[in-house]
Amino acid sequence: MNRHLSETLAVVATIDPASYNVGSTNSDWIALSRIQRVLFVLQTGTLAATSTIDLKIQARVGTGSPVDVPGATITQLTKANGDNRIVVMEVSTPRIDSLAAGYDQIRATVTVGGAAAPLSLVALAGIIGYYPAAHVDLADVAEIIQHT
Repeated sequence: MNRHLSETLAVVATIDPASYNVGSTNSDWIALSRIQRVLFVLQTGTLAATSTIDLKIQARVGTGSPVDVPGATITQLTKANGDNRIVVMEVSTPRIDSLAAGYDQIRATVTVGGAAAPLSLVALAGIIGYYPAAHVDLADVAEIIQHT
């Protein structure tokens, strides 16, 4: 049976496109119960000379305090290497499970330093088994078109 990519990948978290001031911005929390992998896609615009952008993944149990996932960070983006770029980070639930802390949710945290920076982030999740991705898409997903 052929499945559409939109049936197996769900849009599960975002940081909406905007110019973000210095500080940290978090994506939505992503429940890991039906997810095998999450692909975080960060996109930047033209950065100011002093702008820096960092991306890390955090995990938590229930409504507990978030903790940084070891090794789930990017090389810091600067004006020299970060203008109009895309950075992709994949996180697997087996990797999160291997931390043996019972984490059931993850999120992306983007930190801007130096000066405001234009950016956006979307997280796509691979769904376990045959479970329609539309059932876990964010409510922000307005339409799914399958042109096949």
